[in-house]
Amino acid sequence: MVGRVLAISLAVALRCGLTPLAASQMKTLAMKLCSTALGVLLFSACTKNAEFPDNFFEGVASPTAPIITSTPQTTAVEGFVYSYTVIATGSPTPTISITVNPPMSWIIVAGNNIGGTPTAMDIGVTFSVSIEVGAESNLSTSQTFTIDVLPATAQTGPWSLETIDTSGTSVGINGNGQYTSLEIDSNDIPHVVYYDGESARLKYATQSGASIWAIEDVDPAIDGGEFASLVLDSLDVPHVAYKASVAGNVEIRHAYKNATGAWVIDPTIATIPSGGETEIGIDATDTLHVAYISGGDILHSSKPSGGAWSNPVTVTSNATDMSMVAESNGLGLIHIAYFDYVDGALKHATNESGLWITQTLDAGPGATDFVGQYNSIDATAFHEVHVCYYYESVPQMEVRYLHRDAGGTWDASEFISSAFTQGTSVRVDSNFNPRVCFHDQTNGLVYATEAGGTWTTEVVDNTTGTGEHCSIAIDSNGKARASYFDFNGGEPEFANEP
Repeated sequence: MVGRVLAISLAVALRCGLTPLAASQMKTLAMKLCSTALGVLLFSACTKNAEFPDNFFEGVASPTAPIITSTPQTTAVEGFVYSYTVIATGSPTPTISITVNPPMSWIIVAGNNIGGTPTAMDIGVTFSVSIEVGAESNLSTSQTFTIDVLPATAQTGPWSLETIDTSGTSVGINGNGQYTSLEIDSNDIPHVVYYDGESARLKYATQSGASIWAIEDVDPAIDGGEFASLVLDSLDVPHVAYKASVAGNVEIRHAYKNATGAWVIDPTIATIPSGGETEIGIDATDTLHVAYISGGDILHSSKPSGGAWSNPVTVTSNATDMSMVAESNGLGLIHIAYFDYVDGALKHATNESGLWITQTLDAGPGATDFVGQYNSIDATAFHEVHVCYYYESVPQMEVRYLHRDAGGTWDASEFISSAFTQGTSVRVDSNFNPRVCFHDQTNGLVYATEAGGTWTTEVVDNTTGTGEHCSIAIDSNGKARASYFDFNGGEPEFANEP
């Protein structure tokens, strides 16, 4: 009745002529009236023959029914963050109401988001979620679904899994598939290097077809391949740096494929008394960079395309568990993350200033903490740096993440997951978002992504003993792929995000 009176009043006023102020007031009434479906009908009927100024209806939009465009995840995993953001369209802007049953559970409702971390007590419980989306137009829609909480040992990711090399017969520390390093070439073909502990050889594998792997020995003349690290140059040529044992000495070697596809062993980069952790990187000019640990010292050497290896330069000391990346801008800028075994802290070393400068990133609250082991690092061409690492401050055992912006400022450490890990790998995608895979002693191989400071995790392969020595890469379609070691099976494994 009120709407009809307003419509009639507006029609009469328009017929009689309005002052500018009255017209403005009536326009406000018209907009209010037209915000309901009934009001539109009344307004149309009652003002059928009224004369309106040309611009009278500017800003008066007809209502549209709300539509929910987001799709919920219907499973959650014990100990892992669950998050679902409701996205709805409509005019006027719809309101969103979320109800969860049973209430007072691990699920927290905040605006248009529901999320939280289920515990062991929630396993087997089905939570019902009801979402009502409406607008002032009295038009509405709804979405209902359930969330089932699974034990942490359940595989929830729809990843496809395959074994790269089944030739080994040993398991554990003598198994085949340790120190995996993965790269994806310009044709989205994966390349993997790994150490076969049974034969003490460095191996290289690439896919020659769906789930078909071509496997080669890289350097069959010597015992070597530990700490293997792989990059591809601008022509998709693989380059590997690795530790080799020769006549009782430790050598840091580089191998690459020539034009005929044969492996070429470069002159030895260095002969060192002990150590051997090795990392290789490449910049936009195809200059290779190798960092390695000798007696606790990190040393760096580089080789321009077609040139020779430079004399090594000492970066820092008291180091272990090292990872390295070269910025992809041709400026020769290097970033190294490492664990300082004296300070028990995660540190960062870079040559951005022209000299090697080190900085403590995370030392933990206690003097006996071990923060920074099993780290990995990536960087963009715009000087952003991303680090993933293991944080141990008893009783806390966590996988964490750090980000440095282009201006050189480090953000606060972010929690990814509670886990005892023996391997992390981080890679930045084309949208500059970090993707992480890590080993979880309880859950196997886990994949993690970040949005708005919140990390979401999913178990990729929950086979007991999997996930160590993991390496992640992103293909041209933005899909993650990972290589990793099956400790109990003694085999290198490969996972594809669908």
